[in-house]
Amino acid sequence: MYWLENNNGLILSGKLGVNPFVLAKYFKSLKVKKGPIEIKLAVDNIKLMITKNQRLPQADAYIFVYLYNKEHFGGHYVTFKSVGNGKYHFYNDQYGVSEDIRTLKGFMSQEGYIGGAIYTVNRKH
Repeated sequence: MYWLENNNGLILSGKLGVNPFVLAKYFKSLKVKKGPIEIKLAVDNIKLMITKNQRLPQADAYIFVYLYNKEHFGGHYVTFKSVGNGKYHFYNDQYGVSEDIRTLKGFMSQEGYIGGAIYTVNRKH
């Protein structure tokens, strides 16, 4: 959070969430390739991926940074992991909801998705 506050990563001081483009810059700055996990940009045109019925690359988990326009404009990020059959378990999206399981297309539609990117997170073996 400190890094985001000092690098223009919050939209209107956090009132409208996190700037997904600055969060992407943060991931790049971590250089996590040297640690026990690896974070890589997987998809930056999610709507096109879904339109072409393409699947996300295999990963231990995903980080989705995005802009939305639901009740108001803002930016956010969530983590999610596959639970099979094209569905994913989303974390950090809906306060108090522990079993948030949806398709990626359903998530985007319900959350007012405008644009963003998905990163893969993998443990190194």
